[in-house]
Amino acid sequence: MKQKIIIGFLVLTLLLTPSTVVADSNADTIKDIQDHWAKDAILALTEEKIIGGYPDGTFRPDDTITVAEFSKVISTTIGDDVGVATNGNWFNNYVVDLMSRNIIREGEFYNYNRNITRGEIARMVVRALGEEPREGESNFNDFRHLEGTEIGAYVNTATDLKIINGYPDNRFRPHNTATRAETATIITKMLVVIDQTDNWQPPKKVSDNVDAPPNANAFIEPVIITNYDTSVLIMVEIENFRDFNDDYEFSIKCTNYLQLNERQTPMASGGFSTVKDLTTSKKSSELISGRLFGLPQKYYTSQRYTNDISIEKGMEIDFIVTVKKGNEQREYLHSAVVK
Repeated sequence: MKQKIIIGFLVLTLLLTPSTVVADSNADTIKDIQDHWAKDAILALTEEKIIGGYPDGTFRPDDTITVAEFSKVISTTIGDDVGVATNGNWFNNYVVDLMSRNIIREGEFYNYNRNITRGEIARMVVRALGEEPREGESNFNDFRHLEGTEIGAYVNTATDLKIINGYPDNRFRPHNTATRAETATIITKMLVVIDQTDNWQPPKKVSDNVDAPPNANAFIEPVIITNYDTSVLIMVEIENFRDFNDDYEFSIKCTNYLQLNERQTPMASGGFSTVKDLTTSKKSSELISGRLFGLPQKYYTSQRYTNDISIEKGMEIDFIVTVKKGNEQREYLHSAVVK
């Protein structure tokens, strides 16, 4: 705990003094941060070995950060370094540490090697601080998609604590990834909160019996859900779509109303699509959903299509979802009810 108080004091000093105050051997060994806006935060955390650079002497501040890497950062921020695992995934010890403290919970991540999102960072930081998520409204322009959700409540608390900021256009963009520089800044602000909290203690371990994450090469199981929107009667989505990379392909077919397959994406005709095809918004590069199938209300309630098939409330529609990775292929049954 003494080490963490020293770090909090160091970070507070960095935030209140010009960057020219920071001059040490660490600054000379990192090649690519001399003129970077996050230099002070990066130096503070690398000096305390909370986050590290690369063997070639760079920090790569504008690279993204993975779930595994951020898990290591959070674990070493709130406690002693539990060390790289000698068996299995290198990050297992850090993830197990966070799961034992309820900072990561079962089913939240399936692929620790993919990039972490800003919303997920907010959730982990708030839990690591022992703070409660705050439900309710926010002033961010894009918060309507988050209001009432778990991530939205954590974003509220993280912004209330001034740990994570929005963008100049007043959007939070919870599904965007974060850079290593942004992560360093977030952690320094988190440490300031720790330093300013009387008798702060890291979350206690709630269990010592936590299973390590599966091998990184293991087949990822999809979490298939039904979602609803004012303009869409039903949406079949993969909730954990961010855990998949382009090694995976997806296909979906309706099995009890075959007419519905005719006006859908190529997936519904037996074709396969990658996760990028499912998630990229036409208006931006932001990943928004893992939609496999949708029934737009304006089409399926019009006279033109009701002659072919009438979609009514309470109708149960059955699907078969196929997920393929290389030569391995698995099928999953899913039913959705029209509301």
